Formats: sequence, C-alpha cells, structure tokens
Amino acid sequence: MIYLLEQIAEEKLSGREKSRAQSEAARGLLLFGLFKEYGLCELPKVERSEQGKPYFPEYPQIKFNYSHCGAGILCGISKHEIGVDVERRIPFNERLVKYICHENEKQLFIDTESLALKERLLTRFWTAKESYLKCTGTGIRIRMDELDFSKCMDGGIFQEEYQMYFEEGQDCGIAVCEKMKSSQMTAISVKRVTAKEITRQICRENSNIKIK
Repeated sequence: MIYLLEQIAEEKLSGREKSRAQSEAARGLLLFGLFKEYGLCELPKVERSEQGKPYFPEYPQIKFNYSHCGAGILCGISKHEIGVDVERRIPFNERLVKYICHENEKQLFIDTESLALKERLLTRFWTAKESYLKCTGTGIRIRMDELDFSKCMDGGIFQEEYQMYFEEGQDCGIAVCEKMKSSQMTAISVKRVTAKEITRQICRENSNIKIK
C-alpha cells in the first residue's frame, strides 16, 4: 500500500528543523502503515545496503521506501522491491530538462506549448526516475538522461519488470515504482492520511514517535 500525508505544518521552522520534522513525519507514516498491514507497534531496526537502500534485517519480506518534501510525505510498503518519490511541482527549466531527460522525453517538451503542461511533464519525469533509482537501489550510479520514460508517462510497465504509477497531489507530483513478480501487474493505490490519524494511532500504541 502507498500512504500519503499532505501539507506538513512546518511554515515557521528553520531549514534544519524543517528537515527533522519531515523525517519524523516520514517515520510516523511508515509506522502507521506497518501497523495497518503487519500489526507492528514499533519501527524495526533499519539498516542500509551497500548502495544505501534502507531495509529491515529482521523482516526481509517487508520492502519499504519513503520520500518527503514541503508538500507532503509519501511511503510505500510492499512484498516486492519498491521506490517512491514526492516532489513539489517543478517549475519548467530548460537546463534541468537537458540534464535529466532522454532525447525521446525532450521531444515531448518541444511538442508542448503549455507552460503548465511542461511543468507537469518535468515533475513526472523527475519523480519517475527518482522512484526507479530508489527501487533498484542504484541511486546516482545511473545517469538520469539514460532512462527513457516517454512511453509510460501515464503508468504501466518500464523495462519489462517494473510497474510505474503516477498521481498528483494538491501541490505535488507522486511516483511509485514497484518490481513485478512474474511480470504480473498489481493494483496500486494511494491512501491519504492525516497527521491526526497517525498521532492517534502512535499514542494508542505508546510509541515515542510524534507528528507535529
């Protein structure tokens, strides 16, 4: 399941405090999902692979990933490898397009006159590539402009073994990349939750994670 917490209350926080608040919110959202799906009342120990991908050594069957930005927190929990990304809508920038986009993707910008649509495209390409790199665990070892998502911008299968899902929040773009089992696609949906829901559950389970 994919969980989304939108509009984090952080307007008055400094940069470091804001980052800390987002990290705490992400941990809280992860715990919320783990309780809903597995009945876990506290976060398991987290370790990282050589490529930096987080995992639960005590629960190798549970795959997870989360992302946060000023517009919200996104968390994915699955039985298969998964990567998620959430970003505020990215203003159109030709230099960024040149840096991250494959030649086939660049053509879509050339064919588009609407600035609003270009911003949506750029946000989608960025989140698609971030979620894929997080799913595979390869990170920046692969150049973004070598990845071509031009044929699956509305979701679908990428490179024959990854399922892509996209959605737009109030002020953000959302992307989910999940490795398929035996080339079978699964239903992906986003459950929106509120900070009150998370805090209520955490307090009920006596966890020390708090959502501001």
